Amino acid sequence: MDKVSVVIPFYNCRYIGEAIESLLAQTYGNIEIIVIDDGSTLHLDKLEPYKKQVTYVRKENGGTATALNAGIQIATGKYFCWLSADDSYKPTKIEKQLKYMETYGVRACYTGCETIGKSDSQIDAYFNQTYSLRSHFLKALLNRCFIHGCTVMLHMDLLREVGPFDVSYRYTHDYEMWLRVGLSEEFYYLSEKLVNYRVHEEMGTVRHQREIKQEVLFIKRQYRNQVLKKISELRRDGH
Repeated sequence: MDKVSVVIPFYNCRYIGEAIESLLAQTYGNIEIIVIDDGSTLHLDKLEPYKKQVTYVRKENGGTATALNAGIQIATGKYFCWLSADDSYKPTKIEKQLKYMETYGVRACYTGCETIGKSDSQIDAYFNQTYSLRSHFLKALLNRCFIHGCTVMLHMDLLREVGPFDVSYRYTHDYEMWLRVGLSEEFYYLSEKLVNYRVHEEMGTVRHQREIKQEVLFIKRQYRNQVLKKISELRRDGH
């Protein structure tokens, strides 16, 4: 049974206990839970009940990308997943996604998710899109990020090949990474909503909208030519 390493970047998040509970409730039995405390000053008490069930590392505050990279460096699993401290997995998330990846021999996979509010009520299903051709996928991804980071599972070998999260992007490191992965090989979609994505007023995507827009524009300019070239190659081959 292959080990799956799940990295939780934690910074002053009141929902951290629920995130960890969702991993402890997984139907898959071989999971390594790594919590990277990115210099938190709040809600540390919510971690205490789980200290013996997770690998806990505290570091100076540097942003989510630095926390993810710190977790990846110590991970021992064959596969990598990311869980934000304010989100949660459905109980079968890891089992179903890993089975899908191993059945089809793929190294990069994302799933659908449900967007919920702070009271766990469902809002919508924004991150649930798939494309029949890889060229269509890359064209859409260059337009906007439709992959929610917590739905992704990557083979560790692939992650080592494409390199760590780019820490120069404080808010859009995920978007930059998915473009890099998508250029390297095909990203497969498992059409099930296996993650709860929590929307609340304290989340970074609400508080830092201006900075996010600026970073996204920079990433699009950075990758535009590479992606368009790859799309042209794929279309010649019927992909």
